[in-house]
Amino acid sequence: MSQSLTTQDAIEDRVLLVEDELPLLELIGNYLRSELQCEVHCAVDRAEAEALLDCYSYSLIITDLSLTPQRLDGLGIIEDVADIHGRPKIVALSERGTGKLKSLALGLGADVFLEKPLLQLASTLRKLISSTSHTPPKPPTGRLLQQLLSEGGIVPMAQPIFKLDGDSCSLAGLECLSRGPGGTP
Repeated sequence: MSQSLTTQDAIEDRVLLVEDELPLLELIGNYLRSELQCEVHCAVDRAEAEALLDCYSYSLIITDLSLTPQRLDGLGIIEDVADIHGRPKIVALSERGTGKLKSLALGLGADVFLEKPLLQLASTLRKLISSTSHTPPKPPTGRLLQQLLSEGGIVPMAQPIFKLDGDSCSLAGLECLSRGPGGTP
């Protein structure tokens, strides 16, 4: 059963906003922070969005479908979110409101398709947030998790830390870290 979020719940929620038009990104981000009182993370392209998705869980994702000219990177974000992060609410934004594009976005998992200019954005976001049940974040699943858990998916690395003192150089320590598979955020 869905429940309305209280102000306190909304502060605990995280929203990912993916938009390459900086004035619109700022406008929507400020609205979400002030009206819905939630934490907002912003990305201007798919790579930034994917890096954030690997680090955080989101209750709402708002993505422009056309993040680069002639490419619909936002559709890939919707597909990745449905595969990796379970089921946050997803709003797809586009200047090209064709029926085919709308069907693609909704078919991949978007809950709402909105055309720009976004006159109805405020009421749509209120409805989506109020219908979101507050559930604990799901662990990652899908392709990225399989890739990480496969042999060689996570590689331990050691990196020396040097102390420079005038003309002398000495080993001061060692930083240990892990790297994921090449080509992943």
